[in-house]
Amino acid sequence: MKEKLRASLIDSLNTKKPLIGVATGSGFSAKQAVAGGADFLLVLNAGLFRNAGVSTLGSLLPFANSNEMVLKTGYREILPHAGETPVIYGVCATD
Repeated sequence: MKEKLRASLIDSLNTKKPLIGVATGSGFSAKQAVAGGADFLLVLNAGLFRNAGVSTLGSLLPFANSNEMVLKTGYREILPHAGETPVIYGVCATD
């Protein structure tokens, strides 16, 4: 299955078809993105803030260690719903 997925992504890149990535902040949004056919999922700190009703700019404030927040959310909420969809974690070099 992974080889088929990889071949599909490479084909999309070679034929200049758009790839659809969805920045998720919860398992629910990840589940819906996978069901909708997203090519990959992004786990970003900003997604956590948007889910809480806070502007994306809130993710730029020194609230907590953003990498820990992203890793925990990705592991607990996103990966269980991702299936074979690739998951990309956005990390902050300063944390």
